[in-house]
Amino acid sequence: MYKKIRFKVWIGIVLVLTLIPLTGGVTAQSNEEEITHLLLATSGTVGVNREGWDDYNTFSPAFPGTPVRARDYLQVTGNSQAVILCADLTVVEQYADGIVECNSNPNPTAFIYSNEVMWNDVPQPDPAATAFSTISPGSDGVSTTSISPEDEAILNSGLAALSSMGLDEESLAYATANLYAQFGLYYDAINTILATSTRQCVERPFVEADTSDGVISMFESPTTYIRLGEWYHMIEGEEASEQLLNCAFELAGLLGDTSSQALAAARLGDFSTDAADKIGWYQQAINLYSPLTASSSVQSLLEACGSSNCSLP
Repeated sequence: MYKKIRFKVWIGIVLVLTLIPLTGGVTAQSNEEEITHLLLATSGTVGVNREGWDDYNTFSPAFPGTPVRARDYLQVTGNSQAVILCADLTVVEQYADGIVECNSNPNPTAFIYSNEVMWNDVPQPDPAATAFSTISPGSDGVSTTSISPEDEAILNSGLAALSSMGLDEESLAYATANLYAQFGLYYDAINTILATSTRQCVERPFVEADTSDGVISMFESPTTYIRLGEWYHMIEGEEASEQLLNCAFELAGLLGDTSSQALAAARLGDFSTDAADKIGWYQQAINLYSPLTASSSVQSLLEACGSSNCSLP
């Protein structure tokens, strides 16, 4: 029996009808800004084959927090289940293999793909926009980010929809944090997760994942800590970023989540200021992406690393 994956789906459907279209102001790490849906929960065995992988029969485990695009293919084995928060802020439950059962062209859209192998800094908000943050401007170490009044209205509509969907604490925190991050509100994104009671990788650099029932929760998933590592990098919290990405790398290895482990290695390489460490992490990412037949990712890493420094496994 699965845990933490019963949601008030109809509430989300009703609310999304009144949600302001999320167009124009949403920022993202990916240049292509691909529409993305978020896995909220899985039970049993769920895998993902990414669009662009050469072998359609290659799958990597998909745990909560994993972003999936319209043309990514989910493998939902036997009595397994995937619960997905779609980009239009509706929830679907998927019980069979296939592409994600979300609207492929949603309006509004809340999430943008952030699992591209090479990191590109998020575009900054419009300098003429107004300051906005749910975190007090006077808090230690916290500064506000400027977003336009239109984006503020969009964000607030999204937050209201999420808070009314009946999500469990971890899923709500993760979805809310990802929505904040699209607007460059990284302090808000980070603090949303840090405010929960079950987040890990913070006081101690590891996760105690309970896999006895075959269910991994949102905060037992590597993707959560990859996102936190990226967001800390965006606010120049490099020590925390490195700790969280290392935590994600180790956790993904323990869970056999090759795709997430490869991405964590790539991010550690992206963010490292030490040339030798950068090369080492890129090589590990290449070694992990190669068996997934993610040739485009491998080629990007080889180009970033340099053919004299990195090679195919």
